[in-house]
This record gives sequence, C-alpha cells and structure tokens, in this order.
Amino acid sequence: MKNNHQVNGVFAKAVHSHDNNLAIEFDAEGRTVLHLAAEFTDLRMIDWVMKELGLRPNEPQTMSAKNASVLHHAVLNQRHAAQIIRYFASRNLFPVTYEYGKVDLNARNDSGETPLQLALVLGKIDAAKDLVKFGADVDLKMKGKNLLHLCVEKNMLSNAQLVHKWDYEEILKRDSTGRKVIHVAAENADRYTCEWLVQVQKDDDVMALCYEKGSSAIHRVGLNVKYGNKDLIYFFKSLGFSLEQRDKEGLTPLHYALRAGNLKVASDMIKVGADLRLESNSLNLIQYCVRHDCLESAKFIHEKDRKLITKVCESGGRTVLHIAAEFADEEMCRWLVSQGASVPTLSEDAENNVLHFATMNFTHGVALIKYFHTFGIALNARNKFYCSPLHVALERENLKVADCLLNLGANINMYIDHSNLIHFCAKRNKLDAAKFLHERNQELTKEPCFGGRTTLHTAAQFSTVEFCQWLVENGVNTQVRDNLGRLAWQYVPHGKNELKTYFQQFYTYMD
Repeated sequence: MKNNHQVNGVFAKAVHSHDNNLAIEFDAEGRTVLHLAAEFTDLRMIDWVMKELGLRPNEPQTMSAKNASVLHHAVLNQRHAAQIIRYFASRNLFPVTYEYGKVDLNARNDSGETPLQLALVLGKIDAAKDLVKFGADVDLKMKGKNLLHLCVEKNMLSNAQLVHKWDYEEILKRDSTGRKVIHVAAENADRYTCEWLVQVQKDDDVMALCYEKGSSAIHRVGLNVKYGNKDLIYFFKSLGFSLEQRDKEGLTPLHYALRAGNLKVASDMIKVGADLRLESNSLNLIQYCVRHDCLESAKFIHEKDRKLITKVCESGGRTVLHIAAEFADEEMCRWLVSQGASVPTLSEDAENNVLHFATMNFTHGVALIKYFHTFGIALNARNKFYCSPLHVALERENLKVADCLLNLGANINMYIDHSNLIHFCAKRNKLDAAKFLHERNQELTKEPCFGGRTTLHTAAQFSTVEFCQWLVENGVNTQVRDNLGRLAWQYVPHGKNELKTYFQQFYTYMD
C-alpha cells in the first residue's frame, strides 16, 4: 500500500499538469509549494518540486509571506527536518555542482529568527547541529539576545550546553538590556540551569550587575514567575547574594517581586528573611505597590503588616491615598478607603488634598476627581501655595482633568496675588492650558493683574514668542502701559533676543 507522501505526490503531479501556475501561489498562511514540501513531506517530494516546478530555494520569490526561507520551514518538519536541512545546506559546499545554488543559512524571518535560532527554541537538536555543521552563524543575535540567552530564557539546559560547546565566549556577553546570562537564568529558568551556569562561569561574572538598573541575579529571581521559589532563593543566597541588596533605584529583590505581581516568590522571600519594614525613596512597601498601581501586591503586603497603610511618607508628608490619587486607579483608591485610608487628610508639606494629587494623574485623573468629589472635598480648596486643584491641573496641562473640575463647579475666576488663571499660565509658559481657559472665558486674557500689567506683560517676562503672539492674535493690546508706564516689551528678560525681535513690529522706538 502506498504511504501518504506517495499518494500526495501523485495528486500534486496531477494537479500541476492541469494548472502549472498553482506552484507559485501562496496558501492562506503565506506559504508556497516549496515551503509546504519542506515542512510536511520528504526529500522525494522536494526534489520533484524543485526539478519539475522550477522553484529555487535561493530566490527572493521563494520566501514565504512571513519572510521565512525553506530552511525555516524545514526546521518545522516533524519527521525529516535534519535530512532536509542537509539536503539544502550541502549545496552550499558545492554550488557549482548543484543546479539550484546556495541557500542562506542565516536568513531571518519577520520575527528576526534564523533557522538555527528556530531549531534551538523548538528543541530540534539534530537540525541545529546540522545547520552549524554546514556553516550557520552561532554568534547572531535575535532581539538583542544571543543563542545562549535564548536557550536559557526557555530553560532549555541541554540546548544551552550545546551552544556553550559551540562557542565558549557566548556566556561572557550581555543582551541588549545589559543582562548577563546568569541574570536571564535567574529571571526565567530553574535551579538546575542556574547551577550549571555558576559551574561554568567565573565568580565575577556570576556576581555581576545588570547595566540598566544595577540589579543582581537575586533581584531577577523576583521576576521568575514559573520557577522562582524558596529553593532558588536559597541557592543564590548560598552564593553570597543578599535579599537586602539594592539596585541603582534603591530597590531590593522583594520590590522586584511585588512590582511583577509575583506574590509566590514575594512570600518565599519574606519567609527566607526579607524585611517588610524596609523603604525605598521614602516609600514603604505598601506605598511602593500603590505608587506602581499593583493592587494585588498592595493587598498582599497589607495582610502581612496592617500598620504600613497608616504611615505617612517622609517625602512630602503624603498618605498612601495621596500616592494612589496621583499614580493609581479608582479600584486601588476604593480599596484603600475600604481599609481605612482617610480621604479628607491633607499632605503635611504642601497641604494638598486628594483632588490636588488626582489632577497629576493623566491616566485615571478624571475618574478619580469624580470619585473623590462624592466625599464632599472642596473643588476650590487652596494648598499652602494658594493653588487650587484647577491650578495644579493647568500647571501640569492635564486638560481633561481641568475640564472635569470646571464641569463639576470649580471656579474659573480664581486669583493668586491678583493674577487670574491666564496670568498663572503665562508665568509658567503653559500655552495649551491658556488656550483651554480662553475657550471657556474670553475675558480672562483682557484682565490686568497687580500693577496694571496685562497678560502680555506677564507673558513677555516669563513666556515665549508663541505665547505672546497668541495673546496679540486674541486681542491683547500691545500699546497698554502698566501703572509704572512700561510697555510689554520692557518686561522681556535680557538675552531673549527672539522675543525682543517679535515686539519690534509694534513699536517705532525701543531702547
């Protein structure tokens, strides 16, 4: 009885005799007949496809829609991968002898993978060995990672050992984020892979820090969701690593685990001795979790130590709810309130309320303003510097929040030292905020502040040509003098020549 390949071969030949244009068409996944033959059939079918259909493995038109070569597809062949790879790759040794020419052993598909990288990731060891035997480059990187990084990242120990045998220098190299192979292993692999790497590396390489944040291998364990556990933590501690070790940002391994939501590893770190009362950048652990909007991690820490939620941050005297209002979402804030966080409390330094902090939140600010407004927090309340939440929203140019505040009833006619909100924006060169206010109230640009200075006087002193030009275009008079008889151009600071040049068009004489 004929096997499936023989039957399919007979059928393919019959179809080709009926319509020979089908050979160069793509299937639904962007593959030609040659790709399909390399992926699913054997050498007899491939030989027929090349001879009878005239398809060449080295021609641009024989790349699949995903830019994969025949070798990429050969790697995927469940039964004949190594045999087919040898068939194509051997032609590179004798290109004159073979009619169909060379194939590119290092061709990359749309994902940036070479056939060798694909073979290793899929565990096709024989195919990988043959590719290297015929000249595939072992030192090529994919997305900033070399072959050893890729194998370790997949926790493929035998593959990693094979790559190390091919090129002993791969283990010394860092990936594009500055990680050495031991960091990749601590983050993605099990203890066996980590132990092997320690055995084949020098101590200095094992203890090295990542370039990007100065994190150590034990920091990266905090990110290891699949294999991170107490055993792996103890292993790295036995090498001399400490759970108290800080990276460049002052973060410990426990911070890494909490930020990643890796609560199993966080729990194991605490059991092994990580300190729950440590701080980083004046934030305790629950404040840190809130700062990064990690609700489940915040709940986890709260269960471990219920006093942390009541602590005031040394930096600015902020409560945990103030931090949430600035950086987290409504769900986080609701949970904190349910756990006793005070909504009316002001920050100790600037006396900001939760609305002041919510105006700095570009992602969730509108929802939080509406939520906190239900507690009766005054929309126009001033902080220590006489700024209302609307002032802060305008200064940050968080205009969606500013719009929300005004819709809820915030006063657009507020003053600081006799200066209205347009003057406030001009002093800070916040042109977009000024335009937003002008759409709401065209009279604001016309109001003078203390000393009879117009908004143009203020902009000339503190802002840019663009701001001044916008004011003039919207009707602010360039000829108005303040109470001391000075025109706007006379407020331009020394050295701002571009701004002085702009004002020259309005005056016949400027000394």
